[in-house]
Amino acid sequence: MTNIAENLGGTENLITYTMLQTHADMPEEERNVRGINAGLLRLSVGVEAADDLIADLKQAME
Repeated sequence: MTNIAENLGGTENLITYTMLQTHADMPEEERNVRGINAGLLRLSVGVEAADDLIADLKQAME
C-alpha cells in the first residue's frame, strides 16, 4: 500500500477525501474495517487562525 502525504510540513489548510486519495489502493473491506468510508474527510490544519478556519468550515457545510 502506498499512502501519499499531501501536506507534511505545509502551512496551508487542506481537506482530503481519504477514501479516494490517501487510501485508494487499500482494499475496500480493509478500509471499511478501519472506518475509512465515503463520509470521512481528513483535515490538515496549517497556520490560519482557528476562528477563520471554523467560519470557513461552517460556511462550506451550510
